Amino acid sequence: MPGMRIGKLARAAGTTVRALRYYEEHGLLHARRSPNGYRDYDESAVLRVRNIRRLLAAGFTADEVRAFSPCLDQPSAGDGACPESVAAITRKLAALDEEITALARMRDRLAVELRRVRGESAGPGDDTDPDDIGDRNRNWYVRRDRVQEVAGDIAAR
Repeated sequence: MPGMRIGKLARAAGTTVRALRYYEEHGLLHARRSPNGYRDYDESAVLRVRNIRRLLAAGFTADEVRAFSPCLDQPSAGDGACPESVAAITRKLAALDEEITALARMRDRLAVELRRVRGESAGPGDDTDPDDIGDRNRNWYVRRDRVQEVAGDIAAR
């Protein structure tokens, strides 16, 4: 039974032909070639492309999406979470947590410095170590830890 050509797959998955070629270039999508050289895809490619698009929209790069390769042909929700997905998402969350922490520290240092250069009187927290993020971010750390705990539980299944 013949599969889908690239245009039909693009329409079915809600994307463009150019995006599909990009996914192929990055090793995320594979096509058979018909005798006339046209790309030929199975129906399962629709789910794979939708999963790729969802991961890209969530903030993963095409290179990072490759870590999901064993999972891209599976539905993304349900009890049978793909361990590779759980691990990749957990790593991405940890990296984002580090970036958020670094940015919050930088913001605090900049705010202190702005008050200093303006000659404003020291406000609450200006006489403390600018690397101390303070109470306003403590709830964020609790949420982050809970996300990591849940991700670990899923990975252990």
